[in-house]
Amino acid sequence: MFLRRTIRSVTMGRVQLAGRPAPRCGRREPSPRNATRRRFGKDADFLMAASSFVHLHVHTHYSLLDGATRIKALIERAKEFDMPAVAITDHGNMFGAIEFYTAARKAGVKPIIGCEAYLTAGDRRLKESTEGKNTFHLLLLAMNLQGYKNLIKLASIGYTEGFYRKPRIDKEILRELSDGLI
Repeated sequence: MFLRRTIRSVTMGRVQLAGRPAPRCGRREPSPRNATRRRFGKDADFLMAASSFVHLHVHTHYSLLDGATRIKALIERAKEFDMPAVAITDHGNMFGAIEFYTAARKAGVKPIIGCEAYLTAGDRRLKESTEGKNTFHLLLLAMNLQGYKNLIKLASIGYTEGFYRKPRIDKEILRELSDGLI
């Protein structure tokens, strides 16, 4: 097993495993996945599971005061780590959905569109402070086109009917528009 291999030598910051040549300086590996396979051989399957990891809760710069990730940088990083898919779930809005979708498809990464909604336990139309008492964050992901359409409607209703400091939705409207959502 690769964990039992001993370190043979450490030369100028490079670690050489017993039975494996040290990597050459200046040589750049094409991807983390290929580098892992070359380094550990058949034991790489254990480490390869990490490359199928998918981030499902990512805030971009469209989550005001909460996210700083630019969509282009997010897609480049996902591609660099051979991630099969990545999601965006901005707070209460879907402003970056189209930009994210086109950039991800162009890069060959499966886009998962979502939204982190503000769910209020009471009526969304009431303009009273329930801050911290009965408000919750709810992560919603679109499974299909119907889910995407419902997500757009929920985000719009949050701004037009339920806005009180934040775009809020309630259980009533979520029940009506829950088709195609995870």
